[in-house]
Amino acid sequence: MIDTIKNKIYNSKPFQDLENLLKTGQRHPIIIDNLYGSLTAFLAVKVFEERDSQVLLITTDKDSTEKFFDDCSLILGGNNVSLFGERPPKDVEILDVAAHVSQIETLKLLSSGTPVLTVASPYSIVSKVANPETFKKNIIEIHSNQIYDFQKLIDKLYDFNFQKKDFVEGCGDFAVRGGIIDIFPYIGSNPVRFEFFGNTVESIREFDILSQRSIRELQSASIVPDMKAPEDSGNRDVSIFNYLSDDAIIIIHEPEIINTEIEELHKENIPNIFDNKFLNDKIELFKRIVVSPIEKSHYTGESEALNFSSSSQPAFNGSVNKLVERLEQLTLDGYQTYLSCD
Repeated sequence: MIDTIKNKIYNSKPFQDLENLLKTGQRHPIIIDNLYGSLTAFLAVKVFEERDSQVLLITTDKDSTEKFFDDCSLILGGNNVSLFGERPPKDVEILDVAAHVSQIETLKLLSSGTPVLTVASPYSIVSKVANPETFKKNIIEIHSNQIYDFQKLIDKLYDFNFQKKDFVEGCGDFAVRGGIIDIFPYIGSNPVRFEFFGNTVESIREFDILSQRSIRELQSASIVPDMKAPEDSGNRDVSIFNYLSDDAIIIIHEPEIINTEIEELHKENIPNIFDNKFLNDKIELFKRIVVSPIEKSHYTGESEALNFSSSSQPAFNGSVNKLVERLEQLTLDGYQTYLSCD
């Protein structure tokens, strides 16, 4: 079903026009009018597939970020899509670490130059992060059958503020039993078990945190610490944009709302974030696509405009009868209708 819908959409004239513009290599903004609903996710995926480069989709808030992440994952089949989550604004206990971990996972992908479609909120894109050099330097890569000093690994875990426990329970925990080190790094969904014989890594296995049973054997594993960017460090001017490759494309969804969201964050005195000027200066360094009907008037310089001529989905307020009436009318008007669900 999704491939059928995808092909229909991508063969339409607006998407064909977008494809042609992307092939020209021009760097001035592409302004998109009348793009509604999940079409923004289809556009982001189209750009990613067409360019095979890093793409950053900036949405209007946390909820829309998660929605577009789900949409892009569905359209791409779950591959090459990352969520740049939001860190808690203050030093509080993290009860749901998913967003926190997703930020670290995204930075690792971007720092390696991996082509990936990243979805981010206004708060996450103006958040200060560790500089890429420090981030990459502190990633520990361990391979099976490799010589790696057993005690040195334990010492590094302490240096990176991992917590030693009897059994790992969550990200940032590690446990030592004989020649075995269990580590729950800040990437991946499961902890990893390293079995040593002396200073030789005999095996690496991902395991289930509840049953302690092995899920799969790995040839290598990365241990990524929680890299913060404290105000008194040398990371004052570092954001996610420092991790993007030079040929990355940025898609800004409703920039006027994004700017307002960032202004509200500053009014709330959220620490360790940049302002709109910093953000706009960074964005202008990249090729960009702006999704907003009113944004066209903001550009007095050279730009390209595309009208996608879509309309927003009307609200049915739970009424099946209204849905049926709408579907009947669309059929009478000559539209093809696709209904999908999980």
